[in-house]
Amino acid sequence: MGALPSEAGGDVLFDKIQELRPRWGPQHDIQSRAESIAINLGQTRRLLFEQTGSSISTPFLVVVVFWLSMLFVSFGLFALRNATALIILLVSAASVAGALFLILELDHPFSGLIQIPSAPFCTMLFRCSDDSKVPPRQVTRLARGLPAGGVCERV
Repeated sequence: MGALPSEAGGDVLFDKIQELRPRWGPQHDIQSRAESIAINLGQTRRLLFEQTGSSISTPFLVVVVFWLSMLFVSFGLFALRNATALIILLVSAASVAGALFLILELDHPFSGLIQIPSAPFCTMLFRCSDDSKVPPRQVTRLARGLPAGGVCERV
């Protein structure tokens, strides 16, 4: 497995946290908490990058859609033919379709209509690179590696 696009940015952040020199007790606690948060953030980000494939199998999705289709067909066969029954069937079908859409959409957190924004990550990279040895071009290249295709640009 190669290096993740965000590894260097995470290293800069972790190095900056370790460079802090706490002066009294609570500051030591805050520094250790910030280090643990940075480690957890890196682990979560790595997990998200490793899970780039779909976690929902195609056969399962086909079976669920077929089962739901048969449910609504059977409801339609046995329901009385009036406007109320038709409207309820349409609203129920739209609700189930929306739920399936959300499940499929949330399976890919870096793309689609609902996605994890890259702006906070870019902001963190720029703030860390302002005082560090990481040149802005490298920060931009690191941010280009984000799966959402987002490019961090200096503003």
